[in-house]
Amino acid sequence: MTLLPEHEKERIIERVCTSPARAGGYSIEDLKEDFRWADAYFQTSAPDFPSLNEILLHSILTKIEDRFCNTPHPDASKKTHEIADDLSKDQGAQTESANILLPHSDSSELESDSALDDEKENQLEKDMERLDSLIGLEGVKAEIRDLSALLQISRLRKARGLKTAPAARHLVFSGNPGTGKTTTARILAAIYKDLGFLSKGQLVECSRSDLVGEYIGSSAKKTMEMIKKARGGILFIDEAYSLSRKSEKDFGHEVIEVLLQQMENSRDDLVVIAAGYPDRMEEFLDSNPGLRSRFTTFIHFEDYSARQLMMILRKMAAELDYQLDEEASQVMEQRFEEIAKNRPAHFANGRDVRTLLEKAITRQARRLIEQQKSTALDDEELSILRASDFEPSPSAAL
Repeated sequence: MTLLPEHEKERIIERVCTSPARAGGYSIEDLKEDFRWADAYFQTSAPDFPSLNEILLHSILTKIEDRFCNTPHPDASKKTHEIADDLSKDQGAQTESANILLPHSDSSELESDSALDDEKENQLEKDMERLDSLIGLEGVKAEIRDLSALLQISRLRKARGLKTAPAARHLVFSGNPGTGKTTTARILAAIYKDLGFLSKGQLVECSRSDLVGEYIGSSAKKTMEMIKKARGGILFIDEAYSLSRKSEKDFGHEVIEVLLQQMENSRDDLVVIAAGYPDRMEEFLDSNPGLRSRFTTFIHFEDYSARQLMMILRKMAAELDYQLDEEASQVMEQRFEEIAKNRPAHFANGRDVRTLLEKAITRQARRLIEQQKSTALDDEELSILRASDFEPSPSAAL
């Protein structure tokens, strides 16, 4: 199993061929022979000892640096996945230097150090209004307002020549499914952009399957691909604890190592949010000593109350030009009260409310088709959801 993909080898060879610094008796054939030697070693090496593979490949890349780079890398003990990461940063870049490892570009100057201009202030106000429009989540909103205030004051202090404390950007979102974590993360990405701390403000969602590969080295590659998509915005990892499975043959640890390194190297233009169930997120943070030092801001998303669930149902219905009649409202208020008192184990809050509404709309359509056979349908009939439309089937969760 080859740690360095063929296309990476070819790219290195091409760069060495065109390097003006090529000298010292180390030829292209020597380089290719080193790669063949590494491949043979990887195929016979025990997969339970990937560090041996990393050390071997690191020695090859170090030799390339010594021969063809202007200056040696400052950290000679760098692990292979870190070197491969630096190599990947150079893909498609135009440079006059012959260096194979390029320095990380500082994106902290994406915005001026002066106060936000009027346009950005207006956009920030709009995004804050989007945050305030979310139902419930009062504690979450307060945390994000505080975080926004801290970032704004930090920027102002820097503009005045005052020292600033390091901004804690990476967050842990803990809470049960359907409590608004992804929606909040999308708004937060926009707020970070408004404040000039992210260049693009996009949200990239991923889970274990998007990050973990099937063999040594593939997880690092998949993780870097997701990080590239997320640069300039937020990488949102749902059920992040699934990366910390305690198995020698599981490659989730590779993902965590790359994440930790990139959270530091790309800290000026990348935010990582790890999300999941509250108790399981503690397991995730304990799985690697570096995680707690990177994720220093914790925001907990409470389950919705019965009143809030009803508000969510009405809002979702209104967005689709539906409304509940009085009897349907009473039926659903009572049902949400029962759920709040004895919450089902796998109840998914807003997500389950949306499912319930979709089923009610389907039942309404069935009812109206039958009704249309004898009576013409007006706009009101097409828009009203009745209590009978919310009657659950025997297998329904709500």
